[in-house]
Amino acid sequence: MEILGLAAMVLTLVGWIWLVVLGFKDHWGWGLGILIFGIVGLVYGFMNFAKAKIPTILFLAGIILYFVAGASLMG
Repeated sequence: MEILGLAAMVLTLVGWIWLVVLGFKDHWGWGLGILIFGIVGLVYGFMNFAKAKIPTILFLAGIILYFVAGASLMG
């Protein structure tokens, strides 16, 4: 299960960094918002899905894997 947690961390981190970079390219406010409040990255990603499709999917997949890894530890 440690592998699943590590995969979740890598996916989330890569997607988040990518979204931060795209946010700052769009407007400093988006970049700062994503940097401080990570969940804003999902809002930005869905609002700009055409250009932020891959990082949004990576970020969301990482978050889902966190829950799957956590649930598997409990059961």
